Amino acid sequence: MTAQKGKDLLLKVDTTGSGGFTTVAGLRSRQIAFNAETVDITNADSTDRWRELLAGAGVRRASVSSPPAILARR
Repeated sequence: MTAQKGKDLLLKVDTTGSGGFTTVAGLRSRQIAFNAETVDITNADSTDRWRELLAGAGVRRASVSSPPAILARR
């Protein structure tokens, strides 16, 4: 087998909420990106019109791109 660029990933999901994860997919990625954004709650009544952010809240994103999959029939 020849060397390939990328990172091997396993996608795991906590199906019960108890912290026990189940693997649902695996892939080799070319690019991985993580991003986090705050929630802006600035309004017309904000003190001196300073930007206000909602404490303890935010949006988290993950993006993965990979080459097309080759499926084998059994």
